[in-house]
Amino acid sequence: MRGTDITVNRESDSASHWEYVDFDVEIGEEREPRSYPISVHSPEGEAQEDMRFPFDEWELKDKLRDVEFALLRSGGSRRRIGTPEEQTIQEFGRALFNALLVGEVGTHYRVSWREARRQNKGLRVKLHVRPPELSSLPWEFVYDPKHSYLGLSSRTPLVRYPDVPHPIERLTVTPPLRILGMVASPQGLPQLDVGHEKRLVEEAVRGLQARSLVELTWLEGQTWRHLQRAMRRGPWHVFHFIGHGGFDPETEEGAIALSDEQGRKHLLGASDLALLLDDHYFLRLVFLNSCEGARGSPRDSFSSTAATLVRSGIPAVVAMQYEITDRSAIEFSRSFYDAVADGLPIDAAVAEARTAVKMGSALEWGTPVLYMRSEDGLIFNIPPEGRHTEPTEATEEGEDQEGLLRRYRESVKSAWVGGDLDRFQAERLSDLAYELGLNLSAAADIEREVTGDTIEAILERSEQGAREEKRRTHLDGLYGRARELHQDRDWQMLVDVFAQIHAEDPAYPDPEGLLQSAREALEIARKEQDTILRYRAAVEWAWADENLNGRDVKKLRDLVNRLKLSPNTAAQIEREVMSETKEAILDRQEQSTTEQYRKALEEAWTDKELSNAEAKWLSTLASELGLSTDTAADIEREVIGDTIPAILQRHRRLDELYAQARQFHQGQEWQMVVDVFERIHSQDPGFPDPEGLLASAREALDRTRKVAGLYEQASRYVDGSEWQQARACFE
Repeated sequence: MRGTDITVNRESDSASHWEYVDFDVEIGEEREPRSYPISVHSPEGEAQEDMRFPFDEWELKDKLRDVEFALLRSGGSRRRIGTPEEQTIQEFGRALFNALLVGEVGTHYRVSWREARRQNKGLRVKLHVRPPELSSLPWEFVYDPKHSYLGLSSRTPLVRYPDVPHPIERLTVTPPLRILGMVASPQGLPQLDVGHEKRLVEEAVRGLQARSLVELTWLEGQTWRHLQRAMRRGPWHVFHFIGHGGFDPETEEGAIALSDEQGRKHLLGASDLALLLDDHYFLRLVFLNSCEGARGSPRDSFSSTAATLVRSGIPAVVAMQYEITDRSAIEFSRSFYDAVADGLPIDAAVAEARTAVKMGSALEWGTPVLYMRSEDGLIFNIPPEGRHTEPTEATEEGEDQEGLLRRYRESVKSAWVGGDLDRFQAERLSDLAYELGLNLSAAADIEREVTGDTIEAILERSEQGAREEKRRTHLDGLYGRARELHQDRDWQMLVDVFAQIHAEDPAYPDPEGLLQSAREALEIARKEQDTILRYRAAVEWAWADENLNGRDVKKLRDLVNRLKLSPNTAAQIEREVMSETKEAILDRQEQSTTEQYRKALEEAWTDKELSNAEAKWLSTLASELGLSTDTAADIEREVIGDTIPAILQRHRRLDELYAQARQFHQGQEWQMVVDVFERIHSQDPGFPDPEGLLASAREALDRTRKVAGLYEQASRYVDGSEWQQARACFE
């Protein structure tokens, strides 16, 4: 059973000086929004605090997007101090640091850090994150402003330590330490520089291989079946995967990209990968050199590929939580195995490898993540030189290694007599190699010696032509189907067919431009549909109270013009929503409202007078009825001979003239009073004169004229010396 402990000889192990003080931090489930209990177990004692998470849901999404963009922009670039990308990561990491190491938890951390330094030890930060929404965060970027990133230093390694039911037990490993490497670069995905990385990994363990302490075997095939077969031929202590990986938000599970039988992409989910590796109890470490192998779901702490493998029982998993450039991935794996070969604990080896990545890439060092179940990180025992391996079963039975190799070589020669191999022969040879206990590397060497290549490669080439011809025929058939759909103007089906084509061959040509034409047609249809939906929503909003006024109709007409909607389409939508067009509804309503306004106007005009209060009421009524200004004016001219505003304006002018007449009357300017009244009566012959100003002025004018006549007559009498008559006139 997996769970047996690796025996570590600390007197002789080169990692004896890599000792750590454990600092266990656990984040509990959310108690209230953005509030989580946090506890710490350390040599300085225990402490509990409430962590106030610094970001709400939307802020966190923005921050994570900024982090990912910063990593993408900095990928592979040489380190520069103070770049915007590094500032983004530092600010995010500082916020995590302040939230994680809050209050007494932070105090215990600082005291433990100083005590570890005093003992010349490191401080291993074991992070237990229970809430799924927090477990998927990039905690590797936790940033201590007084020092640096915790995960970047081998003195403060940060390890994700999932809570799993059974801790690992020790397993005594007899050298060589066996590493199974697998490379998958299926069709339809960017090709990685896997050959170069192979060479670097081989270089990193070359010295160990020379001393028979490590044996590195590369799996020839790229399918899950090849992996299953190779696992049967173990034991393997490390599985090193090079290729593409990712996280599927729909299934909420991590995956690695293998090949199918035709060489096309086949996503192997994390749970299925765990199933293939789970029964191999010798396996101590899985190295996933694939992007996003550590990214999980915010609803499941074990949804990432790495976490799923740890849950299944793998003691340690190294994986990537973001996309990583080939150069950084290669540098990390190279430095990691260098450190492992030097006997460092796994978490210290990861920290050393991160530092190496930091030398060439400003931020990608934080992409690798370590999930570990080992208490001290020493999952391998790399013994001192001179330790010999145990005898194999084959030598115990009396058959030496050379005899096994000779038997396999003769079988390969016999099968290769005709210069060709079929699937049946290949499987027989593969089974024979398994029965003889040959490792894949030794069998492959013999196959290359006899045939010039491995059996798997030869068989793959022989079947590749047939598969390619079959694939091409299938793709041509799909293209013919797309042509028929184009003629039938079934655009969406055509796009779906091309999705099938490009899933098999992203570069398949389209000389007739069928896909582009269909996309353009769909885009036009989409815009038309969006326009229709938008106008329908506007009509439904206007008709919510089953009433439509002139303003509503004007807005709808303006919208039709802006959307460039055809009148027929607009009318069809209006009939579907309101049973008739807006024009028909408006005409009917205008007839009703026109009659209502006419009746009100006639009642107000019964006495041929219109007060200001009546005019204001009629104006309000016209507005409530939704009558346009022109329509209301036409009705007013029919009933009262003019518009209400004109009448009111005339009233104001007449009132002003009457006020002038009053002022002239007070100044006894009688003729001016009469003149003003002539202007008043020219506009309104029936204008009232309640103060009798005109009559009073006329009487005063009559008196003035009469006195003037008597004075003139008296003057003539005086001139004629008719004094008696003159006196009578003056009297």
